[in-house]
Amino acid sequence: MADVIASLVDMITGKDGEICDVKSLQPAVLAHLDAIRALLSSSLVRSASRPVSKQLWEKLVLPTYTSPLPHQYDERDVLHFRKCTSDIAVFCCQDGEPSYRETVLDNCVAALNKCRSMCSDTGGVHTSENIEVDLFLPVYYAVEISEKVLSDGDDLQQFHSALFEPLVESVCHCSQDVLAYLVTLLVPRVFQLKSANIADWCRCLWQSLHALQGKGLHSECSWQGRSLVLLCSLVNVFLHRSVLNSFDIRAEPDFWMLISESLVRTDALCRKQAFHLLRSALSSFEGSSASEVDAAASNCIFWWCAQDKRYSGAWEDFQLLLTTLEETQAHIIRPVLPRMYALIAACEDKVIHFSWLAVLFERLFRHELAFTATWAVRVCLESSSLVHGSFVDETSWKFVLGPLLQALLSTDLYTRDHGVSEDDSDVPIVADGLKKFFKELVAQLAPARKVVFLCQLLTNLSELTLTSVPMMYIWNAITCVPACPAWSEAQLCIIGHVVLKAFRTHEVLIRAATQCFMLKSVISLTDVNCVTLNCVGQMISAFSGSESLVRGSSIWKEVSHWLRQVALGTLGPALDAWRDWLSQLLASKLHVSTPTRDIADSTGSVTSDDLSVSAIVRLIALAADSIMLDQSADEARSWISGVFSPLYSILNGMDSHTYLCRQRANTALSILQGVLDSMVTQPSADDCFSCAVVELLADVGASVVLFLQQRMMSVAEDDTVNVATVVSSHRLLTAVFTLSADSSVQARDRLVNVHAACYQVAFLTKCLTSLKSTLPACQEEGKSHMALALQQLSSLHLLAWLCIVHLDDSGHQRQASAQCLTDEEFRQFRSFSLSLASQVVVPLRPTADGAAQMNSDWGRFGADCVECQWRTILAAIRHTVASPENTSSWETCSAAHLAQAAVTALSIVGGRASLPILAALRHLLPLIAVSDGAVLVTMIAACWMLLTEQRDHVVARAVISTVYHPSVLSADVDDVVVERLHRFSSQAAEMADLSIGLFNVVSEQCCSHWVKQLLGSQSEQEQACASLQVHSQLWINTITYGPQRNKNIRLENTASQFVESLGDRCSANLISSRRARDDRLVRVHGFSILAAISPSSSLHRELASALMKSLVAFDLSLNNAKMKYSFCSPSHHKKQRLWQALLLLTPMFSEETCAELADYIYAVLSSEHQPSVKYMCQWSVVLLLHQHPQLWQAYLEKFKEIKSHRVPAMCPLLCVAVHMARLLPSPDQQTFILEALPLVMPWCQSQHNTVRAYALACVDAMWTTSQQAGLTEVLQSNAIVQSCVDFSKSNWESMRAKQRVCDDFFFATLRPTQDLSLETVFYSVPILTNLVEEEWIHVSTFQSVWPAALLSNDLRGCTWPAVNFIDYSELCQRKRSENEALSLDQQPEVDSSADSKSCAEAASSDVQQKILRLENLLPSGNDMLRFYRRLREEGRADRGDLILVTSLLEKVPNIGGLCRTCEIFGVSRLVVSNKRILDDKRFTALSVTSEKWIPIEEVKLADLKQFICTMRDEWGYSIVGVEQTACSRSLEAYAFQKKTLLLLGNEREGIPVDLIQLMDDCVEIPQLGIIRSLNVHVSGAILVWEYTKQQMIDATSGPKT
Repeated sequence: MADVIASLVDMITGKDGEICDVKSLQPAVLAHLDAIRALLSSSLVRSASRPVSKQLWEKLVLPTYTSPLPHQYDERDVLHFRKCTSDIAVFCCQDGEPSYRETVLDNCVAALNKCRSMCSDTGGVHTSENIEVDLFLPVYYAVEISEKVLSDGDDLQQFHSALFEPLVESVCHCSQDVLAYLVTLLVPRVFQLKSANIADWCRCLWQSLHALQGKGLHSECSWQGRSLVLLCSLVNVFLHRSVLNSFDIRAEPDFWMLISESLVRTDALCRKQAFHLLRSALSSFEGSSASEVDAAASNCIFWWCAQDKRYSGAWEDFQLLLTTLEETQAHIIRPVLPRMYALIAACEDKVIHFSWLAVLFERLFRHELAFTATWAVRVCLESSSLVHGSFVDETSWKFVLGPLLQALLSTDLYTRDHGVSEDDSDVPIVADGLKKFFKELVAQLAPARKVVFLCQLLTNLSELTLTSVPMMYIWNAITCVPACPAWSEAQLCIIGHVVLKAFRTHEVLIRAATQCFMLKSVISLTDVNCVTLNCVGQMISAFSGSESLVRGSSIWKEVSHWLRQVALGTLGPALDAWRDWLSQLLASKLHVSTPTRDIADSTGSVTSDDLSVSAIVRLIALAADSIMLDQSADEARSWISGVFSPLYSILNGMDSHTYLCRQRANTALSILQGVLDSMVTQPSADDCFSCAVVELLADVGASVVLFLQQRMMSVAEDDTVNVATVVSSHRLLTAVFTLSADSSVQARDRLVNVHAACYQVAFLTKCLTSLKSTLPACQEEGKSHMALALQQLSSLHLLAWLCIVHLDDSGHQRQASAQCLTDEEFRQFRSFSLSLASQVVVPLRPTADGAAQMNSDWGRFGADCVECQWRTILAAIRHTVASPENTSSWETCSAAHLAQAAVTALSIVGGRASLPILAALRHLLPLIAVSDGAVLVTMIAACWMLLTEQRDHVVARAVISTVYHPSVLSADVDDVVVERLHRFSSQAAEMADLSIGLFNVVSEQCCSHWVKQLLGSQSEQEQACASLQVHSQLWINTITYGPQRNKNIRLENTASQFVESLGDRCSANLISSRRARDDRLVRVHGFSILAAISPSSSLHRELASALMKSLVAFDLSLNNAKMKYSFCSPSHHKKQRLWQALLLLTPMFSEETCAELADYIYAVLSSEHQPSVKYMCQWSVVLLLHQHPQLWQAYLEKFKEIKSHRVPAMCPLLCVAVHMARLLPSPDQQTFILEALPLVMPWCQSQHNTVRAYALACVDAMWTTSQQAGLTEVLQSNAIVQSCVDFSKSNWESMRAKQRVCDDFFFATLRPTQDLSLETVFYSVPILTNLVEEEWIHVSTFQSVWPAALLSNDLRGCTWPAVNFIDYSELCQRKRSENEALSLDQQPEVDSSADSKSCAEAASSDVQQKILRLENLLPSGNDMLRFYRRLREEGRADRGDLILVTSLLEKVPNIGGLCRTCEIFGVSRLVVSNKRILDDKRFTALSVTSEKWIPIEEVKLADLKQFICTMRDEWGYSIVGVEQTACSRSLEAYAFQKKTLLLLGNEREGIPVDLIQLMDDCVEIPQLGIIRSLNVHVSGAILVWEYTKQQMIDATSGPKT
């Protein structure tokens, strides 16, 4: 035998003594290894084991230490190879030299040390390309030797003791992949419970792991992840009673901290590991008399008392919630959530630490289902026991300021609540709870703790990335915190940084509101004794002066009063000290000395280095308004003038100051500009600040104007002037002149000299001369340079300013201008201004040195030139149009030329620079709209390009006002222009999905013009009717408009409505530009056209007929469009709005138009299935028939035309018949019922339940109406109807079906003629038909938008009122409550006052709990570890030895379901006829990934017989067929063998006869019913479970769960 083994070894190793072609694993190698392994069990080999062992050890075992694993080959071959070599190694260590065992141990220790040193050198990353050679084989062989060779305790303990120290060092410092090997292979083997040192080893390992905290290990090798892996692999060792007596890890606070922190990790494996440790630790307490952990323990977060059942109950609830939150099915999670209240109560009773509640809340915050986060946040905010108990503790602030604050950033929390209309403008529940939460939480904190909490809250908020809506609601909640001195300079700096960095992209109203809330919070929470005026100035300068902190607003007054408190606390009670401080601050900025005494605040001397000009100006304005509160007007003006004294010293006489420092002059002018900007638009006499500014300007204004004029005319000679200087000079000149020309200024007489300085003929002449020379020079190649370009820009700005000086907004020459300029001079001025339209004003790029700065922003430079050019041209056009003597000489060609030049200019500039160009076009359009369609087409195209490039609402309104100018809408333009206008409106409607309120401007512009004309003179009405017929598609776009808003835009709309609902309580509503954000306003404007149409006017009736045809054509286009038409789809909404318009138009039609419309409605009702649209159609038919009785016959003919009993066709006609029977007067009523009743009666026998129910209800209603009206002819001629009615009342099924119809609003409650009102059509019916809230338009919306003339029936002569005569509000509210209850039924309720009884009921109720699989808790590693686990699993008993054969099955879903069953019950192998079915969708739909976790083998149908014979003869399996045969045995009496092969039959034919002969047994399932067979999937599942049950009961370890 030894010779045979030697020969086999030589065949494997080859002549050179190395293993031959192991990487290929050829069948010959595996066969030789199998033969050697079989021979080793022979007694002949045993007798000569030493020589054989030596040969095998040297030639086979040792070489495998350096033999890499052939990963590219079949897994079973690799497993086979490793099994053979490990068995050979075990044989050598058993019967060979003792040194072999030492070699195995030494190799294992060396491998551990090597991996440990490599990971230390590379920062925790194993860099070896072949980890198998470095670690796997040495450790694997050591494990095999320790299990199979070292059976006695001493040898095993000695072996493991030698491995322990290097093993601990390795597991504490190795990389993740190495740790996976060690934990899988070696660690559980070393810690076997046969050694007295195990407790010491556990303590040593825990201490080594604990020492890793805070050492900054690699993220994937953190001490938490490492500890979880090791503790899970040794949990039974650490928690064994013998170990706990010496080392109780449960007494370690960090053990519980490790679990609690790991339970909220995003890694599912880490959460599983932590839960496994928690459950094992809790199980170790059960049954232990000494199991008690005091709640008073200093730093342990786990408490336990075995005698108190509350502890075990709380931890059971905790585990249930934790396992349930691993699921993603709402119906499983929702019933378990009320158990949180029991845990909250337990936390309040000191049964469970708050840290564990925080774990559950954080898991709820991060769950995939959005409703869990909303519910959890509401519980945190509304639970009184948490707010007044747990959250007060500083240890819980980590949760409040961390996970809870992070959860509050979710926008899903702030959506409008179910059943609440946008008209209600209610604050979201979470936002309201947030205010109460912060108010109550901070109120009960001690003063010192308030400071810590509020400062940390602000710091954490500044570090988070907040979107606009959550930020607004959070700051609104902070304003509710009781006032306390908590914030200091550091916090003010944080707020200023947040305002500057975080608000740029927020919606304007939300941004303004948030800033107002922040300022309120600063006022109430800042310690005025801990801040300086410099710091306050920096913070205040960050807030927008045009959105939030605007002078005159309520928040401005609050900040002004607060700033005074800061100043008094810093500088003392004397107001003169404050004035001197501000004056010295201003002087410091201007670099001038002041005669005032030195003022120092608490932080040092006054300095302006860290304050901007805007901050200084704002501090001065706030101080001035504060002084006015308790000082007389003279004293206040004197105080403010004292502050301005350094500024006066610079500005006074600056035009004649030859040596004035340019930098100081620029700073002074910037401060003056800021001061002028701070003045309110129309200051009152009590405004001392404005009066002081006027006095300052009266003294220095003329000097400032002359200085600016001189500087702008000498730009080419001044190297310090740049583009910004020119623009700021123009802006300051405009501000100074506007103030001097404003008649509302009380001290206007004092500004006469300033006013006169602006009207200098010589200056105007110089400006014109400069432009005439610079314009052509800047267009010559090679001559353009920086100074020349700047001079041209400066001259253009001056000319634009001179237009403001000499012409008012209406285009008339100012009186002062007429006194200064002769008619000829003014005519030349106007002519030159108009001539600019034909000139190129954008210079060529400068080529001279030093032009790099201008080249970097040449686009802005060119835009400034064009803007000034068109401001000048606009003034000239206004003057030409406004002066009657000039309009006679105005030629159409000139107007067209100017219009074409304006369109060209639009392609050059963008933004607000285009506003003067658009204004010029609006003045020119009345002159060119009819004559030049080509210009209109190019203008529309240019305007659309401008609109798409901008998001400025001012520009958008100007563009739309230009495109849809009244002259364009009223002009007789060609079809191309009409098509372009319609395309523009359609594109604008699509664009409005992102630009909120854009299409509102379109509808308001067009519809207000048409309404005004329809209510005007006869000629205006004719123009309006003609225009509406031409632009009918544009009007249809307005009445059917409804954008598809995404979630974020809807959220912003809701937040904006909340801000607007605050009214005067939020200053943002008074100082921020308010846009029409409600998309429903578009339709309100569109429907105003219908309200302006008068039925008494033949012209209006023709318009109504034309609009009806356009609406019908649009409805047909919707029917033909390939669009989804489901409930609340875009198509459904458009049809709903369209038919609302047709319903309101119905009373205005002539008889011919009514007949045409009725025929179309009958066709629509034959296929319409949306209730809201059907109601509008049916209502229209009723009104048509009531208005024109001659249409009855055509209506009744429809009953005869419908042959098939189709629901959509017949039910609406039956509803119409009921209403007609009720509406008609007595003679007509009897005639109609006599004709209709015989047509309705046959439908009472319809086979369709719905049709039959409608017919029965119709008959019952008409019969009841006849009885009440006393229609004797009807009652006598149709006596059989009474029997039918009586039968339907006695039949329960008929009564139930009929009652459903009678409960319908349209059938039972609506009165078609009396209820035709705006309120019913647009508010009541949409609610009652379950339409979304965007379709609810309350009558108050119409009343707020429409002019009074449209709401007066006497003026408009229409037949439908605004408000319904009968109030349906109660019915609508009931419907809304039902919808809200239906929606909230899917959401768990939040009970903020849950008592102990409700908590006990929640804990005692049974709920679903899915099994949480905890088997695979160790890292998966790579292929090598998976191979090893396959090796270890081949002998497992819990997997079972059942093989299920499905090769006879044909239906893939059956096999997919059986695969899932096999995986659940641990079937060892599933056999299929073709593995390709694993990719079939029908298979995967039922298998739900179970094919990944179970071995699946392919056996073709042709090979099935051979497979069965092999499994029975060679592997000893019992072959059992599932079939009813003559000798089959009942399942209830059958005992399965352990090794069983179960064969399932074909779905139709069962098991073939030839295969039945191969069965050891056939088993049948006993049955009690009549059907003879079960589905094969069900049959297989029953037998698999029966086999599993028998094996579980027969197992020696007892029943398993």
